[in-house]
Amino acid sequence: MLRNYMDASVYFQATDKTTRKKLDCKCTHTTTFSGGFVVQPNTIDFGYVFANMDFMSNPTLYITIIFVGVVYLLAVVWARRKDIKDLEKV
Repeated sequence: MLRNYMDASVYFQATDKTTRKKLDCKCTHTTTFSGGFVVQPNTIDFGYVFANMDFMSNPTLYITIIFVGVVYLLAVVWARRKDIKDLEKV
């Protein structure tokens, strides 16, 4: 665990009151300061994900992805046509 930290103008030291649930430190600066602990995210089992990615078990997911992709492509085509018309005006 990091007990001391020093930067160009900042120094802090974790005190003996620091536990796994609470961080208590002495600081040499007067600005707002906070600290905490990082909670590790859950791991993803890609073997399970790729083994269960057929369309029949997840139709809503695939339909949503296809719909968003089609809307995106339509927006790109529309924007490109508007850009071409805009360039013709200039």
